[in-house]
Amino acid sequence: MISSYLKRSVPIAVDLVFALFWFWFAQVNFVTFQATGKATLLLGILEATATAVLFIVRRRASAVSAHPSDWGIAFAATFLPLLLRPASAGTPATGGAIMLIGLTISLIGVVTLNRSFGIVPALRRVQTGGSYRYIRHPMYAGGLCTVLGYVMGNLSWLNIAIGVATLLLVLLRIRREEKFLLQNNEAYQHYVEGVRFKLIPFVY
Repeated sequence: MISSYLKRSVPIAVDLVFALFWFWFAQVNFVTFQATGKATLLLGILEATATAVLFIVRRRASAVSAHPSDWGIAFAATFLPLLLRPASAGTPATGGAIMLIGLTISLIGVVTLNRSFGIVPALRRVQTGGSYRYIRHPMYAGGLCTVLGYVMGNLSWLNIAIGVATLLLVLLRIRREEKFLLQNNEAYQHYVEGVRFKLIPFVY
């Protein structure tokens, strides 16, 4: 009885913790938006809020990768960009425009993924609509675009290193995630056959 209760309650508690984190991140961005009026922050607030809500309402996975490296890579790729810091050098206008594009792509990806949202590789309903009709990982594409824009607008060796590390982690994350899904989900196998590109249409 106790074991069954823990199996149900622990995942819910974990989702609530993540939801609170993203709500906090949205609140921090909102305070900064009030002070600066930057449009990119407004999109960041919407994305973070949508992410928080999806952590609460998302579907329970029928299976989750038990490989520690899958968890480590997924969490590192998700949270490493939060270490990016403002810098005096860079091209703020160009970087801001690229960030705006990236945040828009990410927001559309989050909304399209809906209740199938997750961080680590897991078996949930395969989403094939919206931006997922063109590339298999629009949220990752949007995230990388956002990181690129931030680095361009805030050039420093720290930000460049974080940007490169994030790119490598995302590429590794995609590889691990797709390996798990292709081995365990026939619907995803059919999806991959129909949507050839992972991040950039007609390129990769």
